[in-house]
Amino acid sequence: MEKDIKEQINIINAKEDIKKLDLLYRKILDTDFSNEKSISLKEDIASQIDRKIVELMKEYHISNEEYSELIFENRDYKKIEKRTQQMAEDRYNMIWENCSSKEIVDILRNSYSYTDEEIIEEFVDEEVREEIENYLLELTEREEAPKNVMLDNGYTFVFENGYYFSKMKEICEYSQDFARIPNGKEFAIITNAEVTKEAFLVKCDHNIEIVFNFLNQNSNEMETYKTNVFNMNKINSKEELIEKMKENLEKFEKEYNKLEQDEENMEVE
Repeated sequence: MEKDIKEQINIINAKEDIKKLDLLYRKILDTDFSNEKSISLKEDIASQIDRKIVELMKEYHISNEEYSELIFENRDYKKIEKRTQQMAEDRYNMIWENCSSKEIVDILRNSYSYTDEEIIEEFVDEEVREEIENYLLELTEREEAPKNVMLDNGYTFVFENGYYFSKMKEICEYSQDFARIPNGKEFAIITNAEVTKEAFLVKCDHNIEIVFNFLNQNSNEMETYKTNVFNMNKINSKEELIEKMKENLEKFEKEYNKLEQDEENMEVE
């Protein structure tokens, strides 16, 4: 039974190979060369392909009638390729005629696997190019936002709730957007490996507030130790934001650790 199934699979694979080899044979014959050695190589390759097709037909008992059915579409491959190319060009032109520059970026990036560099090259106007470059940076930020960034002080940073740096900047620049954000909304978090201390970045009027939390060993719950407010408009990159949070976190930690030590000393006394 298993042998029969394997044989059927081999026949199916052989037929697929014959279709591909036949198409390759036709394309090679239709390729024009001017150099004599290239022409000779073309004839040699075509002959090898032809022999391989015959071998497969004999080995898997594929009749001439079956062969004709297999390669039926190959006879019109030029027409099919031309039609496909024309449809692709029409689709391309339609995208450029009916979509905004950002929509074009999304389509090229997500549907056709264009790299960011290739997308930028598609646009000629310098102002539009600059707009596209900024938009691509924003897209990259969105994609990288959920990723943890390991800091050299042993903490990790990650944006929360789908936020990312450009979005935060935009919210800070347009104050009316704050009205739509719940109080205490967490934009990002820095935390240590044991999750015994956390620094949240939260909404605070038109500025941003860091809330430093620590794990209360008695209640086993996070409690707020200190907060710090700063102007987001003075921060111009995700790296600057992380550095700002890191600086505050280290300052909070130093103060909190001193407080803990003082309490321990008092207990000893």
